[in-house]
Amino acid sequence: MKKRIFSFFCLILMLMPLVLTSCGGGQPDSSTSGEETLYVKPCTLNFYIVTDSMTNEARAAQALMQEEFNKYARDMYKTQVQFVFCTAEDYLTRVTSALETAGSIDGSSASQKFESAEVETAVDDRGDTFEVYPTPYNNQIDILLITGKNVYNKVKPHLADITETLDQFPEIRQRVNSNLINGAKEGDSFFAVPNNVMIGTYKYVLVNKAIAKHFLYAKTEDRFMTSGAKPLLSYDQLRLLAKQVQTSKDNVDEDYNILIDQLGATEIYPMDRTFDFPTVTFLPYGDEDTLFGVMYDYDTTFGDIVALNNVLQLDTKNNIYASSYQKHLALMIDAKANGYYPEVTDESEAYAIRYVEGSYVDREAYQDDYFVYEIDRPRLEDDGAFNAMFAVSKYTASVTRSMEIIEALVADEDAVLRNILQYGVEGTHFEVYTDEATGIDYVRRTAAGQDYQMNVNYTGNVITAFPCPEDGRDLGYADQVKNQNQSAKRNPLYGISSGALWATAKDAMANYVVCDKIRETIKAEINELPTNSKVFANKKTKDQIIAAIPDGYDLDTLNNFWWLIRQDVDPTDEKSANVEILDEVKAAVRTKRLQLFNEAEDDAEAFIREAVEASSYYMEKALACETVEKLEEVCREIEAKDKNSAYSKYLYSDATAGWGTNFYGMLFSPTEEGLKAASLAGAVSAWYSGIQN
Repeated sequence: MKKRIFSFFCLILMLMPLVLTSCGGGQPDSSTSGEETLYVKPCTLNFYIVTDSMTNEARAAQALMQEEFNKYARDMYKTQVQFVFCTAEDYLTRVTSALETAGSIDGSSASQKFESAEVETAVDDRGDTFEVYPTPYNNQIDILLITGKNVYNKVKPHLADITETLDQFPEIRQRVNSNLINGAKEGDSFFAVPNNVMIGTYKYVLVNKAIAKHFLYAKTEDRFMTSGAKPLLSYDQLRLLAKQVQTSKDNVDEDYNILIDQLGATEIYPMDRTFDFPTVTFLPYGDEDTLFGVMYDYDTTFGDIVALNNVLQLDTKNNIYASSYQKHLALMIDAKANGYYPEVTDESEAYAIRYVEGSYVDREAYQDDYFVYEIDRPRLEDDGAFNAMFAVSKYTASVTRSMEIIEALVADEDAVLRNILQYGVEGTHFEVYTDEATGIDYVRRTAAGQDYQMNVNYTGNVITAFPCPEDGRDLGYADQVKNQNQSAKRNPLYGISSGALWATAKDAMANYVVCDKIRETIKAEINELPTNSKVFANKKTKDQIIAAIPDGYDLDTLNNFWWLIRQDVDPTDEKSANVEILDEVKAAVRTKRLQLFNEAEDDAEAFIREAVEASSYYMEKALACETVEKLEEVCREIEAKDKNSAYSKYLYSDATAGWGTNFYGMLFSPTEEGLKAASLAGAVSAWYSGIQN
């Protein structure tokens, strides 16, 4: 049956006395305690947003939507909104032009003008006085949609810092998934509010039950490969199954014909296509692919300590591949070499192994016919939170009033404004119905509603929007989003660019290089001292003083030792701890140390450059392999170089407990502020020290 929620809400809203606060609106009232409520003046905001259509019919529908939107916005917040609709193609150009223009206008800001302006009044036809909503100022832009990191980066100089204001709207943090909220942060600051959209997809490998049982486990009724409650994928089993299916297919033997009839197919293939290994993040260097990769677990998320590894490292003890990545790559090479998959997947054909991405509930569609292996959960990938956000510009009339509208779109449980912005006017563009079996309200568009089309991700919280089956969001969509987002994790390298990692690695490396250079410099200066130097007053020899040079990588300790040598003081004498160092000595050391730092940075850059070149060479060679045998040769070539070539110091590590003797096994922990340099520096120290030894 039809449910007139909006009309009912409007009636109640108009009859209710509104209590005004600094974050609310309505007409002035007085409380029962005799205190006057805070007066809120009428405000007009403009809002840049993307629409799917800009035809004449669409423009007319947008005008009706705006009128309906403002009926509620004026009553709820004493704010009205003027929407500036743009197509996706011209949005960035239009919004950046408007922001730059607003920012170039001299004089008072829009917020200053709004705060100081007198409220205008007018008289209606009945003789009643009413307040007039102001026209936006020429340097006023309030709310804008962010549709991606490229848009965010372009408009960022024009955005207001809403960090403190966000604390006034706790519902936003409660209603928007924490991965999205945290993913939108820059350090400790917020410049936009992410919409609560569905995060990522589940990644599944499907194994056809009938085919698997026929070729591998004829006596198995309901298992293929499992361990406990969670299915465990075995690439060895997948390769074996694919090979046997291909052999049967090539020979068109009895098994193949039996399965053709059983499955009602005309062809059976080992695989439907190749697919990427899901839980690995490679770190390229510029445009070059490298062997440097972070292989992580199903539950690994941003902030966990992870390690860079050689993804092609062999387990020489057992003479097998050391990582699932290599086993995956071997299957993909086999698939290409042996024609395991057709050029185009035909859903009417049968496949022993399939790869699909989808939602949690999608697995239910496969469980009757396939063993389902969830190989990765939904992940908020790099910059993913920035694909649908609302921001407030620096040129707004009011950050707080803008945030009220944003909160209504992303966090209001009643979702009145949110649904108007998405669907238009009830009764004109859509009707609301109630499913009798579930009690869930859903939307059907009218003929006129076809002219008003908006991307549901761009208009607010997708969970609070009415489901619309014709748009692909059925009655269970909200629960699906909730469940999927609760399961989601952030990519462990979220927001950390390969350039940032390399830069941090180089800085850490330079620190160790410069310490060694300082030690060599101090040693040379000791050897050049005359024998009557006070450094040797305690009958210490040059060799004894040299042996006392600190061997760690603490610059302060090295500096203190160096200052004493330069000041002609025995650094091993306990009395030297109280010596006051002359400023000219410190200045001279500082100048020399800066020179050594510059040299160390160049050395560190060259060192990493060599590592990348070596790594890139082998990665390119591995990816070009046409057979699994060739892949094994490449892996063994790397292994051999570890034992026989100085070049191998960049390629392999006998890492123990995660701490390597070179770059592989280097641990680091990303944080909201960036890379945790302490763990990174410690790992680089192990790399550098191991190579020097």
